Amino acid sequence: MAATKIFPHNRKRNKRGTGGKLLLILLSLSFVCVVGILLVVVRIQNVNIELSDEPVVYIYDETVIKSPERKKSSFDKALLETLRKDKNKNGANGFYDTINIDPRPPDSNVPPVTYPIVVVGMPKGGTSSITHFFRCIGKGTSHQFCGRRTFRKGMVECGALMKENVDAGLPLFHNAGEYEVYAQLDVERVKGDLHNWQGVCYFPQIEALEKMHEQYPEATLVLNKRSVSAWIESVVHHMGMARRLSYCNITGFPPVHEKYLTTDMLRDFYIAQVVRVREFVAKYPSHRLVEVQIDGDNAGQKMVEAFGGELSCWEVKNTKQDVKKKVIRDVERREKLEKKNVRRN
Repeated sequence: MAATKIFPHNRKRNKRGTGGKLLLILLSLSFVCVVGILLVVVRIQNVNIELSDEPVVYIYDETVIKSPERKKSSFDKALLETLRKDKNKNGANGFYDTINIDPRPPDSNVPPVTYPIVVVGMPKGGTSSITHFFRCIGKGTSHQFCGRRTFRKGMVECGALMKENVDAGLPLFHNAGEYEVYAQLDVERVKGDLHNWQGVCYFPQIEALEKMHEQYPEATLVLNKRSVSAWIESVVHHMGMARRLSYCNITGFPPVHEKYLTTDMLRDFYIAQVVRVREFVAKYPSHRLVEVQIDGDNAGQKMVEAFGGELSCWEVKNTKQDVKKKVIRDVERREKLEKKNVRRN
């Protein structure tokens, strides 16, 4: 077998080829690193954009569910502009509920706190803070979701469950989980447009107070209130809730195209609920009514005086800082799930 002779110039060519390959690999790695850094920067910028608005995350017990980002429509912007003018005209708080915190005279007979405790104010009115308070003092509390989570069955939205109960002629709180506190009953899960939407929209604290009294004639009611202009602003910011509410057919708030939705309509809708609850308790004095101005300085003290516990249990929840943490936590959880899926595949 003849040996192959390797000439010196072939050795040089082999060395040059090896060096070229190394250089190509280094350039490729550098390009990948630069692209990765750019993607991280873009991602951080996107997160900051999301965090600049009101909450885009729902917290259902310990589960974080990221909701899709929705740009504000021209109608949302028009509502916010009206609010800005109202604030300039009426002061920092704009429209404000100036009715006394406790409508009962001091010498009236106030019934004791009995369970369940039901929050009958509006959403975006401090229900997260109220939920935290009652859980902190050891009360079994439902927030937005009712029932009991089992291996085969998850929890359902309180409003959806209660609407089914009413339609079926069942007690309002049937299969609701027998909680000590129900911190938010309503549901406004709506998709589509004014004339063709899907989902469910139901406010038991508006539509079913009589049903509530039939089942729990001595339930304690909590009427949570805040600055009306701040409530409207929060509703407009919170994933287009104002638009979704305009699709619903709620007592005192008939369907209206978002083009014609005004701050006056939302203000009247909000104040009407305050009046409705007070008239209901006047009709059925067996209910204890506790009114809390959640953006007032004495909100925590009011809760402690009515329900016991420590003042430290009252915290303002679902702030922009809270939302920032929730979004970051949600992103981290999604990344972990994606990595698990990749490993399985």
